Amino acid sequence: MEASEPTKPRFGPNWPYVDVKKALADEAAFLRVRGAVRALAESPVFALVVRQVRAEQGVWLREGRTWPEPIQRAADNAFATALLLSQLVQECTWLDAPVHDTSEKMRQALRDRWLAVLQAMLDRVVERARDSEMDVAPVLAGIAGRCDGLEALDASSGVHAAYTLGWCLRRCVLHDVANPFAPYLVSVAQRHAMRRQVDRNRPRSSGDLQPDDVAILRACALGPLPAKQVAARCMVEGRQLSASHVEKRKGDLRKWGLLRRARTFELSTTGREWLRELDDAARA
Repeated sequence: MEASEPTKPRFGPNWPYVDVKKALADEAAFLRVRGAVRALAESPVFALVVRQVRAEQGVWLREGRTWPEPIQRAADNAFATALLLSQLVQECTWLDAPVHDTSEKMRQALRDRWLAVLQAMLDRVVERARDSEMDVAPVLAGIAGRCDGLEALDASSGVHAAYTLGWCLRRCVLHDVANPFAPYLVSVAQRHAMRRQVDRNRPRSSGDLQPDDVAILRACALGPLPAKQVAARCMVEGRQLSASHVEKRKGDLRKWGLLRRARTFELSTTGREWLRELDDAARA
């Protein structure tokens, strides 16, 4: 009996491709996404990711061709995604820059070019999500050494962080959300809210948590930790939280039922559920 030819797996509707021109045909939607890319470009998070990816590219160019073929393919795709993200940000600055030729034709050409780069990047993001052969997060973890700032993005490397930001942009294109990069980028309103450290209003859902709350919960996701070790793992926009800030947050997080009442920082069942909700929302 002859073996049947294997069929390609059929993917469900979880990660459909996005038609960028159709999704951003409305001017308000286009300006919203363009504004989100501009905010990303100006953030310390993006600068950190770019520096780390450049360091990782050096390792890839020197050593990559000696790696097993599946890892090479994963690396090729990961670096291509990161390159498209950087190109998208660069194209956005050109959209905003004054040009000598201010004709409608030139403006439309720049706009079409930017949309084409965005389309290519979102296609790459979906293809990687659908590719079950090799997950880049573990195989390229720490490719150019440990980078503390990437912990804020829950990323194992610069290219993994670039993929995370790319997925956030996909969510921005598909949905009108207040902060598509939450909790990785911090808005001005969130910075003001984080200044109040105790006796805050109880959040109604995981989406109402401030970025520092999320960082604290993520820091102790693998087990209980003392305040100093939690602070060492907590990065918000590339900046490390202090142990005193983390300790002050502990009271509210306990009161809300997200941490157990223990001497150390230890997630409760609700805390783990809220973290899962945040991860699911990021991949919506």
